Amino acid sequence: MPVRDDVLQEANKIVSADREATYGPPKENFKAIGDLQYSYSNLVEDRAPSEEWRTAMNMALLKLARIATGPQHKRDNYIDACGYLALACELAETVVSSSLGYQDD
Repeated sequence: MPVRDDVLQEANKIVSADREATYGPPKENFKAIGDLQYSYSNLVEDRAPSEEWRTAMNMALLKLARIATGPQHKRDNYIDACGYLALACELAETVVSSSLGYQDD
């Protein structure tokens, strides 16, 4: 079997069975993600330190939406959200440091 067929079969299993059983219908999960990202982007507007930071924050919001719409005890979502927030913090500090003229060693 070609690799692409194997990948597509695995993706189909995850999207059609496992993921929906865990997080509910995709439409509801995507609505929650979109609502959080829209609200957050309105709060942040032009104050985001970088596009990379904004992306990390959106990934954290995705995980928060999964916590809200799926099993709230799924530890992986909490760990992933913390990881994305840590990366966002690092990105923000890098931008602030460079704007102040600091250089990383």
